[in-house]
Amino acid sequence: MKPTFIRLHCGQDYERNPRIKKGQQYCNARKCQNERILLWKRKKYATSEDYREQCRQWQIDWWKKRPVDQYQKEYRDKNSAYVMRNCELL
Repeated sequence: MKPTFIRLHCGQDYERNPRIKKGQQYCNARKCQNERILLWKRKKYATSEDYREQCRQWQIDWWKKRPVDQYQKEYRDKNSAYVMRNCELL
C-alpha cells in the first residue's frame, strides 16, 4: 500500500509523491495548485515589505498603461449587448 496524505485544499485522500521529501500538502490538480499559490502570496504579502512594494509598483504601472476611459471604451466595444441594454433603459 502506497503512502497517502490528506489534501489541505479539498480534504481528499491522495497518493503521496515519493520525490517530495517534505510533508506534501497539495496534489497536482489545478485547483489545489492555485490555492497553494494564493496562500503563498498572502503570506508573502503579509510578511515582506519588499513584496508589498513590488505589488504596489506593478499596480501603479498597470494603471498608467490602461487609463480608465480606455478600459471603459474597450469594455463597451467587446460587450455591445450591454451598451444596447443601457441605451434602451434610458
